Amino acid sequence: MYKKPNILQTFPVYLNGYILIVCTLLFLISCSQPTVTSTEIGNPTIAGRLTNSDGTPAVSAKVSLYPENYIPGKENSFPDTWTTIANDNGEYIVKEVIQGNYNIQATDDNNSTMVLIRNIEVPFNDNSPVQAPEASLEKSAQLTLPLSHLSLNNEGYLFFPGLNALALVNDSTLKTGQTTFPAIPSGTYSSLLFYDVTKDTTYLIQDEDIKLSPAQHMIAGDFKLWSHVRKININTTVSGVLIKDSIINFPLLVRLDSMTLDFSTADPDGNDLRFSNSHGKALAYEIEYWNSTNQQAVIWVKTDVISGNNSNQHIFMYTGNASATDQSSGSAVFSNNLGYSGVWHLNETGNTDSLGYEDVTGNQHHGTGIAFNRISRQEALIAGGQQLDSSEIFLGNLSIHNQSVYTISLWVKAPSNQLDGRIFSEAHRESDSALFTLGQKKITESAKLDLYVRENGNLLEVDHITSQHDVFDNNWHYITLVDSLGTYRLFTDGIVSASGQYKKAPKTLESTSFGAIHRDTISHFVSGTYDELRLESTNRSTLWIKLSYENQKPGSKLLVFE
Repeated sequence: MYKKPNILQTFPVYLNGYILIVCTLLFLISCSQPTVTSTEIGNPTIAGRLTNSDGTPAVSAKVSLYPENYIPGKENSFPDTWTTIANDNGEYIVKEVIQGNYNIQATDDNNSTMVLIRNIEVPFNDNSPVQAPEASLEKSAQLTLPLSHLSLNNEGYLFFPGLNALALVNDSTLKTGQTTFPAIPSGTYSSLLFYDVTKDTTYLIQDEDIKLSPAQHMIAGDFKLWSHVRKININTTVSGVLIKDSIINFPLLVRLDSMTLDFSTADPDGNDLRFSNSHGKALAYEIEYWNSTNQQAVIWVKTDVISGNNSNQHIFMYTGNASATDQSSGSAVFSNNLGYSGVWHLNETGNTDSLGYEDVTGNQHHGTGIAFNRISRQEALIAGGQQLDSSEIFLGNLSIHNQSVYTISLWVKAPSNQLDGRIFSEAHRESDSALFTLGQKKITESAKLDLYVRENGNLLEVDHITSQHDVFDNNWHYITLVDSLGTYRLFTDGIVSASGQYKKAPKTLESTSFGAIHRDTISHFVSGTYDELRLESTNRSTLWIKLSYENQKPGSKLLVFE
C-alpha cells in the first residue's frame, strides 16, 4: 500500500539522482496492482447508500471500487462485481472483495455529479459485510495544471492514487503548456503523481494539498486560493475577429456584466480580481470601472501574445479570495517601456482641478480641465467619457508631433454641424506659427476628419487632408493617426481613411490640448463626447489598430466566455 512520504512538502517537488531511483523503486513496489479472483479468502461485501445534494436517492449512479493505491491507465484485473449500480433507494453492494484498503468512486453522468469515498478497510479473513459511510454526490470539479510548473517533458499522465481520473501529458498539452482533469470529485487531494509512459516509471510531482469545491475549475499553482475561475477565449478567426498574425503585449478590453461574472463571488470593489494566461502565469490588469451593485465592470488586461487565426487561445479570470489585495495597475498595463506616452480613460467627473484628469501611465501627464462642469462626464463607449462644449483638457507640453514616430487614438461621437473644431492640437503659445491639429475642416461644414500641420514660419506641411469616411455624424467612431518620419496614415474604425507623406521639420510646440487649440486665446472648440485618448511614441501597425477597434467596439466578437 502506498504511503505518502513526509519529506517533500513544497510545490512543485522534483526528485532526481539517487533519491529519485530509490523513491521510484519503493513507490513501484508499494503500488503494484493486485490481481483479484473470487477464490481469495474472505470475499466479504461492501454496502452503502448514495444521495444527491438535495438529499434524494442517487438512483442509477455508477459505483466502482478501487484499491487506495490504484493507478489509472494501467492494466488491472478486477472482478465485475466491483462495479455496480445504485438502486431506487440509492443503495449498492460491492461483492467479492479481498482484504485491503479501498476507495469507492460514484458517478452520475446525467447530472455531472461525483463523489469519492476514501479509506474503506476490509479486514483479513473476515466475511462480515463492511458498511461504507453514506455519501452525497456533488457537481464534478475541474483541475488545470500548468506544465511549466511541473517541468514535464515526456509523454504520460498525471493522477492521484486511488482515483480513476487522469490528465494527459502529450504533444498537444505540452504545446499548450497545461493539462486538465476534466471531471474529478470535489475534495482534498495530495500526492500528485506522473506516470512516464516511455520509461514506465512513476514520479511524485507534488505533495501539497489541493482543495476542490463542487463545480469549481481550479488552476493549480499561483491561483489555487481563488475559488472561482472563468475561461475567456480569444477568437481571431473569421467567426470572431480575423487577425492573421500574432500581436504581443496587447491591452485587451474585458467588459463584465451579470452574464460574464457572478459579482457575488468577487470582492465588492474587485480587489480579488486576477487574470492569467493559459499557462497560469499572472497577467497585469487595470480596473477602469467597477460597480458591483449594477454588475458592470471594465478591465484592461495586458496579454503576452494574441495569435492570429486561432480560436483555441484563452486567458483565465479569477475571483473569490477574501485575503487578496488590489493589484490593479494602469502603469503596468500601459507601460512606458511599451511606448505609451499618455493614456487618459476620461472616466472622471467633470472638473477644473489642477491635473484632475488622470494619465494612467507612469509618465503622469495628468490633464487640467478648462471651462468644464460636473456634468461633462457622460456614459460613453467603454465606461465614462467627457462631453466637450467650449471646454478643453490642457495636457501641458508633450510635443508629441515632434517625435519621429507617434500614434494618436481616441473614440469620437460628435455632430457634423460645426466648423473648424479641433479635437487634438499642439501649438505655439504666443503666435499662430507652428501648429498641428486633428478636427473638422475650417471652410465647409463636413462629417470628415481633418488633419492640418504647419511648421515654424507658417509653412504648410499638410494642408487640410480629410478622411475618406465620416467621423462627425453623431455615432461612435474610432480614429487613429500614425506618423512615421512624415509618412502618415489616418484610420477610421480600423480602416485606412487617408495617407500620404510630407517633409517633417522640427517645430516650436509649447502646448498640447484636447478639445481646442491652446494659445494665448483658447479657440477652435469642438462639441461632442470623447473616450479613451492615447498618445504613443511608436507607430502602431494596421493589425494593432484593427484589433483595438474590433476589441473595443460594442458587440465585439473577439471574446467568448466559458
